[in-house]
Amino acid sequence: MTDKLFKLFALLLILVFFSCNDNIITTKDVDIESGVWDINDTIKINAEITDISSFYNIYIKVENKESYLTNNLWLFIHSKSPFGNTQSDTTLFYLTNEKGKWFGDKKGELIRNKFLYKTKIKFPKTGTYHFLLLHGMRKSDLPEVVKIGIIIEKIAN
Repeated sequence: MTDKLFKLFALLLILVFFSCNDNIITTKDVDIESGVWDINDTIKINAEITDISSFYNIYIKVENKESYLTNNLWLFIHSKSPFGNTQSDTTLFYLTNEKGKWFGDKKGELIRNKFLYKTKIKFPKTGTYHFLLLHGMRKSDLPEVVKIGIIIEKIAN
């Protein structure tokens, strides 16, 4: 009987650990195929918003290799609402601390970060919102960036 209870407990624990977060509305990643993000390559991500009564947090996901040469990443983030309003931001994300220790989750040579971009925002209208991301680094070719993405998460009441 103890073996069956242990297996049931282990199964429940696995289900809880891997269950979906119902608050995540959108999570989309775009692979940088060549591993070099050119300054002219625009990352385009669309998000469908159906609930305008809730507040949301928006996160930017960055995955880079350990051989990435700088400690930060400047991004130009442009967004467009379903009714045509646009917004542009210039945002700086630090990938390492002042001693060069990587932030985020490191697995092998890959480092994954999730940065809070916008907090407690309310979308004014339902529909598809468009996000365009470009890097704003001095070098036009940004090597060792593997993936860029967005997470839109509903804030629990």
